[in-house]
Amino acid sequence: SVDAYRDIIASSSSDGSQPQEPYQRISQALFEANLRKRCEADPLIDLRFSWKVESVEETEESAKTVAIDLKTNDTWTFISKYVIGCDGASSRARRSLQIPLDGGPTCV
Repeated sequence: SVDAYRDIIASSSSDGSQPQEPYQRISQALFEANLRKRCEADPLIDLRFSWKVESVEETEESAKTVAIDLKTNDTWTFISKYVIGCDGASSRARRSLQIPLDGGPTCV
């Protein structure tokens, strides 16, 4: 439980080997609903559904993301200052950038 894990963290040395807070899991449906509501309320966020990232390439000053609109099959290229990969353990963004998956898909 979260409370039991908090006790383990509290009794551990503060050498940085434990997180500050216990890991907590939440239903993806609940998390996405909350995240969607917050994103839709922010005018700086361009939220798109039914899109698939094909690749991400880092350059000196930007990132180039190639994505497909699955409704139209159109391919788009986006140039941005940052890329945030929130697409899970099978992340195309992470693999494109050769970022290793540390600890497997589930860390407990």
